[in-house]
Amino acid sequence: MTRLGRISDRVDLLSSRGGDDSVDLLRLRLRSQILDAAVLLGALAGGLTCAAALALFLAVLRNVQEGFAVFVLFGGALAAAIAALLAFAVEAVLAGRSLRAKACKAGDE
Repeated sequence: MTRLGRISDRVDLLSSRGGDDSVDLLRLRLRSQILDAAVLLGALAGGLTCAAALALFLAVLRNVQEGFAVFVLFGGALAAAIAALLAFAVEAVLAGRSLRAKACKAGDE
């Protein structure tokens, strides 16, 4: 989890430095929450994929049609995977914005 580690290091640095870094700390908090959501959504996608495979396996063993359950589980897995990717993309955009803001601020000084 290098992205979350970088956020943690930055929070430690800002906290130890003191001063008025509340905007930076709020931005870092938002980024960490988005990363948490992305990881949880990715785990959910993996779990739903496994559940869909298990439902398919059990349906074959019992010789029954379980199409709807597999459809719902696999559809949920795809939706969670897409949401996880979107969350990672949003966090990357936020990280880029904060980097560009720091570069502008450093250029003004």
